[in-house]
Amino acid sequence: MLNSCVTARRENASVVFSDFKVTPDPVEIPGNLTVSGAVVFKEAISGNVSLELAINRSMGFFDLTLPCINHLGSCKYDDVCTILDQGNASLGCAPQLKENGFPCQCPFLNGTYDINHTIFVLPEVKGIWKQFAKGDYAISLKLVDEDAGEILGCQELTFSLDEPHPEGVTPKPCDWLCKLIG
Repeated sequence: MLNSCVTARRENASVVFSDFKVTPDPVEIPGNLTVSGAVVFKEAISGNVSLELAINRSMGFFDLTLPCINHLGSCKYDDVCTILDQGNASLGCAPQLKENGFPCQCPFLNGTYDINHTIFVLPEVKGIWKQFAKGDYAISLKLVDEDAGEILGCQELTFSLDEPHPEGVTPKPCDWLCKLIG
């Protein structure tokens, strides 16, 4: 589920995510993630823009914020435009974005960019991390104009990660716990 975290200011936000849908639910790893929706840039975005990403995993009675380790997790990415330029120089634009005409470098010109049933392949999580990856997550994403100190856009996303199950097999609710305690 994708929600604006600046709902009261949505009409004033420079970047708006709309009509987003992520399937399947829960997201299976490994597996394919299909994304549809639109990103609306109400003005050109460039300059000193940062991305603040917060990832929280529900642990039952409390939420655990995933730390920022090697630029992955709950991190602040300063100067997004430079990061995109460096990424495009070494890796190129992600084919899923390029196919949809989504800009892969700054400036992001004003306009609506549709993402139509775009598939991203999620790799297998191995080892002990496989058990820790499964669960319920909440992500908050903020684009911030650092020079003006303004939030350009903000979105929240909640989802669950799970392992794929053979067709017709319903997983037991306590699958991992049952294996642990017998």
